[in-house]
This record gives sequence, C-alpha cells and structure tokens, in this order.
Amino acid sequence: MKQAFKRFLHSRGLYEPLKYSLPFRLWQRLFKPAVIAAARHEVAFYRSFVPPCALIFDIGGNDGHKTEAFLHLAQTVVTCEPDAQNVRTLEVRFRNRRRRVHIEPLALGAAPGTLALQVHHPGSAFNTLNPKFKGITEADGAHRWNELIAFTGTVEVPVTTLDALIAKYGEPAFVKVDVEGYELEVLRGLSRPVAFLSLECLFPEFRDELAESLAHIMKLDPDAQFSISMHERLQFPGWLSRSALQEVLDSWTEPHFELIVQMPAARASTR
Repeated sequence: MKQAFKRFLHSRGLYEPLKYSLPFRLWQRLFKPAVIAAARHEVAFYRSFVPPCALIFDIGGNDGHKTEAFLHLAQTVVTCEPDAQNVRTLEVRFRNRRRRVHIEPLALGAAPGTLALQVHHPGSAFNTLNPKFKGITEADGAHRWNELIAFTGTVEVPVTTLDALIAKYGEPAFVKVDVEGYELEVLRGLSRPVAFLSLECLFPEFRDELAESLAHIMKLDPDAQFSISMHERLQFPGWLSRSALQEVLDSWTEPHFELIVQMPAARASTR
C-alpha cells in the first residue's frame, strides 16, 4: 500500500514537492526523530572543522542532503550535479532558497567540455564518469553495496572545472567532492589552494588515484594537513601531516572513507 501510494504521488509529480515541504518536515520531527537526529549530526560534523563562511561548493550534489547541511554553515552553496533527475530534485528541494543555493547542472573534471556519464539509473548515487568505478561496482556482487549494480547506458553531460567555478562564484571556504571515483580528475581542475576540502575514497581499488590526489594537494599547499572521517566522525584528535597520513594509509583496511584536507595557504591568502 505504501509503495503504491508513493508511485501514485510520483505519477502526479507530487512526491518530491511533498517530501521537501515544511509540513513533511514537521511530520518527521514528530514521527521520524532518527531522521532529524541524523541531519543534526551531519551539520555538527562539518561544523567541527569548517567555520561559518560565505561560500561552499558541493560537488556531486545528488539529492541535496549535503547541500542542506551546508546551508547551516555558509551563506551560499553552489551544488553541481550532472544527473538530470537529481537536478530536478534539487530544484524542487531548494525552490524557496534559490538566492542561497545555486544549482549547476553539470559535472566537474580536469578540463571543460563534455563527457559520458555512466548511468546506473536516473537519480542513482552510483552514476559516474569513471569506467573503472562502473566495473568495480558491477563486479562487486552485492558484497559492498548490498545490491547488484548493473549500468544501463551513458549520457553526454557538460563538464567544467573548479577553477572555472571559483572564477564565477568566488573562493569557497570548503569544497566537498563525492563523484564516484572521479575525484582525482576534479582535483586536476583546481590550480589554487582552498581552505578545506573533502574527498570520498575507495580502498584498495583507488589507492593509486588517492596517491596522485595527495601529490596534487601538496603542490597546491606544501603545508596541507589531513584527517580521515568514518561515518561522519573524525578518526583522529588533531590534524595529520602528509607523512603521518601515509603511515595510516599503509595499514588501512576499511573499504570506504572521507579524506578531510585543510590548506593553511588558502586561509593565509584571505587575511
């Protein structure tokens, strides 16, 4: 019955306007306190290292749940998302906050142009620009992601760079990059330090790409420092040097984590 009603709402174009409405949010507060608690935890996590700021970039916006959290930290959030279904979701979700949320319907990479987005299904969090990620997820056999993944095709999407976004919107205090194995290419489109950065990492399959990402970061700021987040909790009491991080990575066994980076050079340049 519940799924049938959900399908009915989808067929009438009502599901997402209701899901992202004030009455539904109030209903969640009363009957789904765990959802509200998780959202508050997410905000608290990012507040633990990102100070109140003017601008955040959300690269790989998906359905906007990270953008929602970032609005508690920044005056403005630029969210980039190449999947057309997710763009429609973002437009509905933030329809009353468009002065603060700028939606860019595109992907990011090392250079502007167009690229083939590998499509699992419209709106999927697995959609990727990286054929390697596609191969890994399809071969996984539901072991890591608890479902069988099969991609259904490709679609050409526009691509820009972090440098171009900065030229358009200004320097962000924080850049979150979660793009299903394409993080290195996104970083290659950045030629200046940013105060804080996060990268999604898959281990051990993307160990080499992470090493190249770290090398690029150290070129941007030789004094860059690092931490690791698991389940939106920092795993160390303080920041790690590049060499200390390497000691951690050499014995790392978890298959997924978020690398957190701070670049003092960016903050020094804005003083």
